[in-house]
Amino acid sequence: MTDTASGRDKRLIALTVLGALVVIGGLGLGLLGIGAELQQERQVLLTVRAIELAPEVAATPAVGDPVFTDPAGMLVGEVISVKAGPYLLAVPDAQGNLHTGEDPTLMQVDVVLKTTGREGEGIVTIGNTVVQAGQTFNAISREYYLRGTVVSVDVR
Repeated sequence: MTDTASGRDKRLIALTVLGALVVIGGLGLGLLGIGAELQQERQVLLTVRAIELAPEVAATPAVGDPVFTDPAGMLVGEVISVKAGPYLLAVPDAQGNLHTGEDPTLMQVDVVLKTTGREGEGIVTIGNTVVQAGQTFNAISREYYLRGTVVSVDVR
């Protein structure tokens, strides 16, 4: 029903006011809430450790390599540091005490990736992916595929 005296539809007025409140609330959250912190892009350094690699694969990553998240995926960033070494494993001695030993047939590699991301409320995102220490991370280049674990996330 319409109000014939004023010529205005009360439902239309209520819908307009409700829409304005939603827009103002969204802007307020974006400017003052978690969205405000996530809007600022920052430099992110990710350290990814891949273990139990053949020596040929561990020698492949190089500084300056572009890195993708999956074969047809988005560009994450570039490699700025590579540290390869023997794979370290826990070896028990005769008394049952654990010691660190090197596996002569396998290698491990730490790759540091430089990328841009967003940080807010303790959450770090790269593109549309949340990254945190301890999660698995695929570092794919044209020459290699490393499935590793995020060792550290440094936001600058």
